[in-house]
Amino acid sequence: MKAKIVTCVTIFIILFVGAWWFDSYFGQKFETEINLEIQPLSTDLLIDQEDHAIPFQPRQYIRIEDIQI
Repeated sequence: MKAKIVTCVTIFIILFVGAWWFDSYFGQKFETEINLEIQPLSTDLLIDQEDHAIPFQPRQYIRIEDIQI
């Protein structure tokens, strides 16, 4: 029984260290700074959505409405 435990722990440690080495050797370097400017296309849709603020009916989880653009 001890041999099985030692074998399982050894395999786990080998796989864990191998994955750690693989990540450090081949890992991707990501840039943490992203410069994005988000601007709404128009505010008309935001105003129209306030008019349609009808609460959901019982068992109505998704409501699909026609939006006229």
